[in-house]
Amino acid sequence: MLAVVATAALLAARLVARALIIRPVDALLETTQAIAAGNFAARADTRPRGELGRLAGAFNRMANTVQTRQNQLDASIETLRQTNEKLRSLVRDAPLAIVVVDAAGRVQLWNPAAEAMFGWSEHELIGQASPIAPADRRDELDANRARSLKGEVLRGEETVRQARDGRLLDVRVFSAALHDAGGRVNGILLAYEDITARKRAEGALVRSEKLADLGRLAAGVAHELRNPLTVVDARAQLLKRLTDAGPVSSDRLETNVDSLVEAAERMRRIVHGLSTYGKPQRVDPTLVSLPELLTALTELIAYAARNANVKVVRHVPDSLPHVLADRSQVMQILLNLANNALEAMAPAGGMLTLAGYVEDEPPTIVAEIADTGPGISPEQLEGIWTAFYTTKAEGTGLGLSIVRALVAEQPGATISVRSTIGRGTVFSLTFPQAASPS
Repeated sequence: MLAVVATAALLAARLVARALIIRPVDALLETTQAIAAGNFAARADTRPRGELGRLAGAFNRMANTVQTRQNQLDASIETLRQTNEKLRSLVRDAPLAIVVVDAAGRVQLWNPAAEAMFGWSEHELIGQASPIAPADRRDELDANRARSLKGEVLRGEETVRQARDGRLLDVRVFSAALHDAGGRVNGILLAYEDITARKRAEGALVRSEKLADLGRLAAGVAHELRNPLTVVDARAQLLKRLTDAGPVSSDRLETNVDSLVEAAERMRRIVHGLSTYGKPQRVDPTLVSLPELLTALTELIAYAARNANVKVVRHVPDSLPHVLADRSQVMQILLNLANNALEAMAPAGGMLTLAGYVEDEPPTIVAEIADTGPGISPEQLEGIWTAFYTTKAEGTGLGLSIVRALVAEQPGATISVRSTIGRGTVFSLTFPQAASPS
């Protein structure tokens, strides 16, 4: 009898344990497996009493936290997906050629605009070195990559790149370093803007302005040549009469020959200045003597200066070091500035000073064009370099914008202006010192 009772008690205990412990634990295990499988809405049964009920409640609170975090993660992933899609669309549809290279310069991304600009397709270049640098620009490309890998940003630097068909393209380059999850630079994002058409248009404007200046110079040059030609003609006729009459004394002959030489030298300077100014517009930096250019400039503007009642003075030491620049373009810059100064002072007149000097810190050579005209107001100074900005009734507004563009072509050159109302304006053209010619 006792055995039967014991067996019944044991069976009852098992049933109770199964109902109160095993089934809730199995249910909790099933819920855990459901959550692990991705069903974050699954929850444990909290009806059991005691410790298992409290355990199920704690489990559900944990599941709520996991679901909240998962919902946040899903939202972040969706936001990231949408952002990536927008970025892909932006890169795909961007008007700029966008290229991504790794630290070694191998192409990782090449958008459709890059294909259109340079001629290579993306599948041809992925994993390959970028082929767009001309032979004489490869060192520059490597140097720019090194700068970008150090974190330096390129903001619209102008250079030349080469298309697949061999065409050279004027471009502006923008770049930024790319970083991995650890913050290390592992690539470079490059954007190229094709400015070839703009550069050609600027060249056309420069040539147009130069032709206009040459037209304005023509009357003055003709007048300036007439004076020494008159001297040559008169002295030549005098020498002919003297020699026809008999022997001529050496002193008298020397006096007349000296006059001829002086007149010829004056004509040479005028023609030299005009030929320097009229050379084809191709950048050709060489060692240039500013004293020589400013002397030629004085001859070219002499007639216009007299008509404007302007006295021209020159303070330029012959020992002024040479500068590395394009001779023709520097002459165009100086002539444009001088003509502006003469126009500012006419017809009341004034003084135009052409100066050249050395600055020690940093070592530079400065050419200055200073006038005693009415001056330029601070408000007008802000706009004088802008194309088509003019305060003249008949001005084109191109002169100073072209001057600035030409200055940018000279290695290391800069231009600045200072002005005082009622006292005049000074333009300073600054060059790095160059080695003296051998």
